[in-house]
Amino acid sequence: MQGQIEKYEQELEQFELVKSDWQMEKQALEGVLKKLKEELRKKEAEHSIVQARKVSTFHCLNLFSTHQT
Repeated sequence: MQGQIEKYEQELEQFELVKSDWQMEKQALEGVLKKLKEELRKKEAEHSIVQARKVSTFHCLNLFSTHQT
């Protein structure tokens, strides 16, 4: 009986070690994901600004060309 208890205690210790490793890995991956999401938001904002400038330039050119004729 004592041998079984020791075996279960060892298995529990191993489980706790593996669990701890997985939790650290999860936290690391969550950090990477957060960073990538921030980068994506920045790129999307930059893209929106570029698109708005293109549209604005297009409309200005259109107005200019219609007033020239």
